[in-house]
Amino acid sequence: MKFSEILHNTDCYRCSGTGQYLHYGICFRCEGAKRSYSNSATHALKEFHTAMTKPAGELVVGDQIRVNGITFSGGTYRYWARVTEVVDSEDVLRYTTYPAKDGGIAQHQTLPETTFERRGTSEERQTLLHSLAERFPKAFKPDTIYSR
Repeated sequence: MKFSEILHNTDCYRCSGTGQYLHYGICFRCEGAKRSYSNSATHALKEFHTAMTKPAGELVVGDQIRVNGITFSGGTYRYWARVTEVVDSEDVLRYTTYPAKDGGIAQHQTLPETTFERRGTSEERQTLLHSLAERFPKAFKPDTIYSR
């Protein structure tokens, strides 16, 4: 289920829901998503992402993490990958993910305190969303399993 299906949102007022702002390119308000969330939904989303984030030093084989990066040409990429190997040394954490951006295996290294967003299990996400619905009742659309 997408966040836009369960959280209050409207067309982005800056780009009028196109994802592009005039001739400048991607809209910086909605980041090209075409939608803007209400204040309470924005707070609930932030809490969700914070709860699903943990330091790289706590990664275990099997975790699905959000990998973000910058290419040599300056482009950016972002994808979900499964951690397949973790090698911990004193200063650097090395981990292998599959699939990589190109579909192969990617080897990374980072500081152990670097944080990653985990996908978590379906049950984890459901439990977290239910607790957020109790804390931010106005964030969720009516007639969803999270509304009161």
